[in-house]
Amino acid sequence: TGLKYITIDGFHFAHAAANWAPPVIELQTGAVGPRMGKHWMIQNCTITHARCVGIILGQAPGVDYRDIDAYGDHIVRHNVIRRCGQAGIAGQKGATRCLISGNLIEETNYRKEFGGWETAAIKFHQSVDTVLCGNLIRRVGRQSHGAFGIWMDWANQGTRITGNIIYETEAAGVFLEMNHGPILVDNNVVVGSEVRSNSEGTVFAHNLFVDC
Repeated sequence: TGLKYITIDGFHFAHAAANWAPPVIELQTGAVGPRMGKHWMIQNCTITHARCVGIILGQAPGVDYRDIDAYGDHIVRHNVIRRCGQAGIAGQKGATRCLISGNLIEETNYRKEFGGWETAAIKFHQSVDTVLCGNLIRRVGRQSHGAFGIWMDWANQGTRITGNIIYETEAAGVFLEMNHGPILVDNNVVVGSEVRSNSEGTVFAHNLFVDC
């Protein structure tokens, strides 16, 4: 593509103690993330036992959010994200034009110590033109609520969710909560949990739903 990426490749991150990262706070933190930068590539890393979020693609001060080209365009691929308390990958706005591909995300909230509405393997707010493909998501736990596989929360648009395998989530495998669309959900395998959508402009095609 000719683009130069800031590359985080092959690192191990363990026991990060960042705080809970809801979309209402000014700075969302996690074990690793671009802090609303642009053109980062996070690949072949292992992120384990993060207190809250493993890879954070969330908002941060000092960014002009009115300029959609000022942030995003990241690649997050081929990572192992295991035993994070809140989410494997999450954030508001920062996942815009990102590719989230080929990651293993498992045992999110495995202690079932968190019950907030931010709990999911992947959870985004206000992303634009984001692609989530070929990820293996399994074993998302909950204390009282939450615990989705892929949770596109609100104001996401231009989303494609394709070729993912999702199972053993205590809530919906895919939850499209309140989004503008268009959204294409295709060629996924979801086992043992429902799919929920309250969003506009959504197309489901060529998915396999087993025991849902």
